[in-house]
Amino acid sequence: MRGDTIKRDAVPVKKSRKLLFQIGILLVPLLFLMLMLVSQTMYRSTVDGFLQGQDNLMEDRLNLLFEYGLSSFDETEAWLYDYWESHPDVFDSPLTAEEEEALFDYYAKTDAENIWDPEFVRNMPEELQHYSAKEKMHNLQNLLFLDGEEHDYAKDQQNLYDLFIMDVNEPYEGFLIASYSKQNNALTPGETLEYSLSAHPALRSLLSKPSDRIEYETSHNFPTPGSYYIAFRPILYNGEVRAVAGLVYNLEGLRKSMSRILRSSFLVGIGGLVISILLLLFLLYRKAILPVKKIQESIQTYIQTGDSAAVSDGLSSVRSRNEIGILSEDLSTMVRAIDHYTEENVHMAEEREKVETELALAARIQNAMLPKDPPEHALFSLSAFMTPAKEVGGDFYDYYYLDEDHLVLTIADVSGKGIPAALFMMMCKNMIKNYAKEGLPPSEILDRTNRSILENSQTTMFLTVWIGIYEISSGHITAANAGHEYPMLRSSDGSFTLFKDRHSIVAGGLENAVFREYGFDLEPGGTLFLYTDGAAEASNSKDEFFGTERMLAALNREPDSPPEQLIRNMRSAIDQFVGDMPQFDDLTMLAIRRTPPV
Repeated sequence: MRGDTIKRDAVPVKKSRKLLFQIGILLVPLLFLMLMLVSQTMYRSTVDGFLQGQDNLMEDRLNLLFEYGLSSFDETEAWLYDYWESHPDVFDSPLTAEEEEALFDYYAKTDAENIWDPEFVRNMPEELQHYSAKEKMHNLQNLLFLDGEEHDYAKDQQNLYDLFIMDVNEPYEGFLIASYSKQNNALTPGETLEYSLSAHPALRSLLSKPSDRIEYETSHNFPTPGSYYIAFRPILYNGEVRAVAGLVYNLEGLRKSMSRILRSSFLVGIGGLVISILLLLFLLYRKAILPVKKIQESIQTYIQTGDSAAVSDGLSSVRSRNEIGILSEDLSTMVRAIDHYTEENVHMAEEREKVETELALAARIQNAMLPKDPPEHALFSLSAFMTPAKEVGGDFYDYYYLDEDHLVLTIADVSGKGIPAALFMMMCKNMIKNYAKEGLPPSEILDRTNRSILENSQTTMFLTVWIGIYEISSGHITAANAGHEYPMLRSSDGSFTLFKDRHSIVAGGLENAVFREYGFDLEPGGTLFLYTDGAAEASNSKDEFFGTERMLAALNREPDSPPEQLIRNMRSAIDQFVGDMPQFDDLTMLAIRRTPPV
């Protein structure tokens, strides 16, 4: 088990019961807000619907009043409304029998054709004018059925509040014709009403477009402080609004009734809300939080012990048929998979450690095969450098004496990288050295190496190689190039240039390959610089190659330097160019300088 292979630190068990509380805190205001919105919407829709129903009632009452007394407006009517407004005592008591008899006697004595002719009314005695105004008011009030028992609106329509007439000319005043209100603060018929035109949008609408239509509005301070619904109908004279009759509906009773219903509904809703939340939280605890708690405990057990069997047993108790149950099954599978992959990773780590050890040993062996100390000689100086792209590489360099006057110089690049290339490199290095020790010329050395690779190697690997035999006394070099990079050559007093020598095919490529040989002289003070393609093909972050031009520039910065300094300058230039980019290929360099005459 994983607990047997990995050491575990004690992990404290974390207990947290905040989720249920957090969900409750979130749900309570949310549901409470929803309840408030629903209640408010129900309240508004109920009131609006009720008022729309009252529109018909109020419209019928106003139409009836206009049909029997308020429909026309002439000079006589103007006098009558002005008289009612200036003499509110006509509302104090109904017309008595004596007053009615005196009024009719006057009508009979005058033998008038029209008792409502403006001149006739103005010429009446003041007392009889008062009786006439009282008679008109009494008739108008009778239209309201205040005294009739068949249509007693004071009983049947408790919310019908007042009927008034308002003058729409300055000063804006009106007077109450009749009042249905039974409240202590109710107005009395004839009482003057003062209003502000700016507070009544329905009146402003009627004045802007005169017609006999009815406009409705709500008010909180007219005719008395409270809550009212008012229907206005204009009284027209020559197409203009002379006055407005208004019927008031008291909303206080409706609002109080609706408030009681709303409070009751709200309390019932709160109770249902509390029960619903408790039930929801209980189900949430049973179906979600409790299974999650079991999952958490199983995970804590796994963190502490690494016992996947115990975790699987614990997770198997979560039997929720929902996403949490699926999560439990997935976690159980994941724990078993973690154990499996952990065992594989441990095995792979052991194998990787073994491979790294072997690679380190191979690197030491490969490094040991390369010549370490350059030969010290009065007639030349030599230096070499090699760094593989991986732990071991496929490049190599070599130098050794054939006799006191002949030095073999070799630099090669094996196809491929890593251990296969390193093994192939060591084989090729030994073959080249063995053939060179037999005294063979460079072309013959490459020919035999080529045939040996093709006969003995089971791979398709090959190598590029430059080999030269340096005659120390004369500075003459006999060389052969099997597909390798062009050397760089400097004369005694010049700069480095690319020496495009005679190339042949790579070694290990073709069975009947021909390797051509050539010779040249290294002047006193001259230098030969050899390298593998890892130098020219070093790339930066822009995928640009270092190239031979930059190599020549690095060498010509100090062209007369000894080989060791030349290699150091080249390495510095390549490192600066590459930057943080990883090394892609093996990098190998070799330089030899013929000592100039003293």
